[in-house]
Amino acid sequence: MLGKFIALTPKKLEEVTYYLEKYRDKAVIKAGGTALMPEMKLGLKAPDYVVLINDVAELDFIKETGDALSIGPRTSLHDIKNNTVVKKKYPALVEAVEAVSAPSLHYQSTIGGNICQDTRCTYFNQSEFWRSTKPACFKTGGSECLAIPAGKRCQAVFQSDITPVLMCLDAKVRIVSRRNEKVVDIGELYTGRGDKPLRLAPNQVLTEVIIPPLGDKRCVYEKLRDRGSLDYPLLGIAVMVELKGGKVNHSKFVVTAMASGPIEISNPSLSSRRLDDDFIEDTANIVQKRVKPVANISSTPAYRKKMTKVVVRQALRRCME
Repeated sequence: MLGKFIALTPKKLEEVTYYLEKYRDKAVIKAGGTALMPEMKLGLKAPDYVVLINDVAELDFIKETGDALSIGPRTSLHDIKNNTVVKKKYPALVEAVEAVSAPSLHYQSTIGGNICQDTRCTYFNQSEFWRSTKPACFKTGGSECLAIPAGKRCQAVFQSDITPVLMCLDAKVRIVSRRNEKVVDIGELYTGRGDKPLRLAPNQVLTEVIIPPLGDKRCVYEKLRDRGSLDYPLLGIAVMVELKGGKVNHSKFVVTAMASGPIEISNPSLSSRRLDDDFIEDTANIVQKRVKPVANISSTPAYRKKMTKVVVRQALRRCME
C-alpha cells in the first residue's frame, strides 16, 4: 500500500534539479515508474516527494550529434527499439531493449530507469509483513546479509539488460545537478554495492546517454531467464569483439545479474587470436571463473554459474556469423 507523498510536476530540467537540490534524500524521480511503483507499494521506498519527469520534453530524445548517438533518459524503450538509426547502427541495443520485461511495458519503461534501477534480492523485494519476520538486512538498515550467513556486505543483484550493452559500446552518461554537470563512462555510474548501487548523489540526475560509433565492432546480447518475457535476467551477457586482419584486436564482456553491479571482463590474453572454437572455449572459461553468484534470486547459484559458459558460447558464435 502506497504511503503519502507529494507529486511534483516539473516541465523543465532546471525545475527537476531545483527540486532534487531542495529535497535531496526525501525525493525520488519517476519516469515510467515500472520499477519504482512496485517498490513503493511494497514499502521498500517511501519518499516524501516524487518528481514526475513525464512532461520534461528535453529529457526525451534520440538524436545524432556528429558520429555519436544521444538518447535522453526519459525516452521509452518502445521508441528506442523502433528508431531507424538505432536499428541500423546499434542492433545489440535493440536486442537488449527487447529483452527487457514485455513489449506491452516498453511504451512506459525508459532507458534511464533501466540504467538506474535498484538492485534486487529475494530477501528484500518482499512485502513489509514478510520482511517483518526476518532480521533487518543491509538494504533495510540492518547489519547482515540474509543471502549469506554472516555476510559482511549486501549481495543484492543488479539486473539491468541494457547497461551491459552500453558498456560494451563504450557509452558515456551525462550527470547534472543544480550547479554542475559531468560526463563519465557509464561503468563509473555503478558502485558494486548492493545497498547503494549508484554513484548518483541525491541532487543529481542522469540527462543523456552518449554512444560512440560502432565501427568494426561486433556486439550482441544474450539473456537467460525463466520465461520468455517479463522476467529479470538470471544471467545476461553482452559481448563485443573487434576484428582486425581476421584476428581479435579487442574484446569485452559485461555480465549482469551475477553481482551487485555489472561485471566487466577484458582479458589481454584473448587478443591477436582468431575468433574460432578455441577462442570461444577459452573465453567461456575466463568469464565463468569471474562470476560468483549467490542464492538471492530465483534459480541456484550452481546452475547460473554453469550456464555462464553456455551463454558466452552462444553470444560468440553469433559474432562469428
